[in-house]
Amino acid sequence: MVAFLAILAFCLSAAIGLQSFDGTNTPIKIAQGGNKPLMRMEKIGEHDQPQSEIQEGAQDAEGGGEEAGEEAEEEEDKKKEEDDEEEEDQDKEEEDQDQEEEESEKEKEEEGIVVNRSNLTNHTHIHTQHLHLKQVVPRPPREGKIKSGWCANWEEGSSIVHTGDMISFFGSHHDLTEAACFDKCDNERVCEQAVYAHNSSECFLGINSMEADPSADSVHTCYAKHGFKYKKELAVKDGWCNEWTEGWARGSGARQCNLEDITPNAQLSCSHWGPEYALSELGCWQLCRDNQHCTQAVYEVAMFQDLGSSEPPHIEDNSWHCFIGVHNMTANPGTNRDFTKHAKCFAKNGFQFSGHLAGGGGGLGR
Repeated sequence: MVAFLAILAFCLSAAIGLQSFDGTNTPIKIAQGGNKPLMRMEKIGEHDQPQSEIQEGAQDAEGGGEEAGEEAEEEEDKKKEEDDEEEEDQDKEEEDQDQEEEESEKEKEEEGIVVNRSNLTNHTHIHTQHLHLKQVVPRPPREGKIKSGWCANWEEGSSIVHTGDMISFFGSHHDLTEAACFDKCDNERVCEQAVYAHNSSECFLGINSMEADPSADSVHTCYAKHGFKYKKELAVKDGWCNEWTEGWARGSGARQCNLEDITPNAQLSCSHWGPEYALSELGCWQLCRDNQHCTQAVYEVAMFQDLGSSEPPHIEDNSWHCFIGVHNMTANPGTNRDFTKHAKCFAKNGFQFSGHLAGGGGGLGR
């Protein structure tokens, strides 16, 4: 009887679950439906969750892990998009900066360029900005203005009295194309002719107009800025201009140009450009031609002759002066100011002009 009751008690405990103790009077959970313990045995306390809630929590944690993975992936995609947008913004900013720099360079070129004249005697940089002797101009039609060969009536030069690299000559190291060479002539106000050497990429600028065709050859190309039948005529005579009124505008009076003055129009609001500008004779005349008020100009140089030499006097370096005036010319020029100077007078409207006077009367006694 006792044995039967023991067997019955064991069966009942297997059916409804048995609580056992670990020696600390703390019950240990045994899974219902068998006596196999959980993978991790947990002590049951007053705050412990039921096993069903634990299993549900595990499922929630697994689902939460999947949601966290999706959120991390979305966050990564969002960061990638932000990085792409930031990179696009940087690219656009760089493009805008490049465009601004190009526009700035273009504005500087339109105002005039700074020419490196390191080959001058005093090794200074002569600035021709704001003089408009060198400027970027729209490319004119070139049909009929380009022919094979070296230009006839050739004379190398520019608005600067010196010739050479970066002034009237651009060597092969500049790697210019034919079009770029002829652009140099278009942008140099006194240039009338240009020669491009196809075998060396060299470019030469000249100052004479041409009524004849170039000497034909297969190596060089000649460009006539105003055409091959154009003749440039300027009213120029020796001596200081009579009826002289120095100034850059009516009633402006005389004013010395200052090479260091970089304020707007400062280089055009004056009437005397000294040796530091190194202007050529044609460069001086062009300043008058480009000024709507100017009617007369004087280009003066100092003459030097070695004592006892039979050679004719030659022009002294760094003695070039350009003056402009506003009185119309109705008489031929007078004599030079003294025997050490040689002056030439330019009459914009000719020496016998008798129309309306652009400037006030009275001279400055130059």
